[in-house]
Amino acid sequence: MLPSAAFSPDRQPARCTALRMDRRIGGTKMTKSIGRAAAKLFAADWVRNWNMRDLQTILGHYADDVTFISPMAVKIAGRAILHGRRELEDYWRAALANIATLRFTLDHFVWDSRARRMSITYVADLDGQRLRVCETMAFHDDGRIFTAEAFYGVAA
Repeated sequence: MLPSAAFSPDRQPARCTALRMDRRIGGTKMTKSIGRAAAKLFAADWVRNWNMRDLQTILGHYADDVTFISPMAVKIAGRAILHGRRELEDYWRAALANIATLRFTLDHFVWDSRARRMSITYVADLDGQRLRVCETMAFHDDGRIFTAEAFYGVAA
């Protein structure tokens, strides 16, 4: 099993052992046993779905009982910790309504297959303001995210 630090662009992708395409939500889902290639596909799909503002596909990756933490949520939801997919949807829907242009560019990702945790680092261009962002996600055995946290860095 590769350690999470082994994910670099110049490495050959590991054999995907358990990638599941879920046509109902239109995207890649993480399962218990997944290789680097499938994790890379998930990260790329996640960024692409945000760029298309495909909120239903994005939400399909999250468990009903998800806990989401973000300092940005305070501005819209009044608190940094959101509980449940419904609260997450309300927050993201309101946030997207206030953003005219949105473009995420994937920088890198880290996948820990033992812990079923992923970190996605990207540059977010929101109405011309560029920020570096890292989102961490933990996955249930069913492939849905049950906890996620967003960290915001300096302007990119």
